[in-house]
Amino acid sequence: MDVIDKKLLSALAEDARTPFTRLAKRARVSREVATYRVNRLVRQGVIRKFITRIDLAALGHHEAALFLTLKHGREEAFRDFISGRKYISWVGE
Repeated sequence: MDVIDKKLLSALAEDARTPFTRLAKRARVSREVATYRVNRLVRQGVIRKFITRIDLAALGHHEAALFLTLKHGREEAFRDFISGRKYISWVGE
């Protein structure tokens, strides 16, 4: 991975829908080179997917991170409790 790849990744991280012509300008390469390199990064698994980031505040929602300590043996019960909640978008352990 070189400077050109890093510039392309940086632009895509800001907006995954950035057209190849704009990516090329940002990386100072031709559109064909930008297209080839992005496709190569996808094939190599560096780029796993292109996603849409939604502004939850614009929809009237708030984001929060909650860290919990559970009693030993209660993990499965808690997992079952939160699994059906539509307002929880992500859980990590």
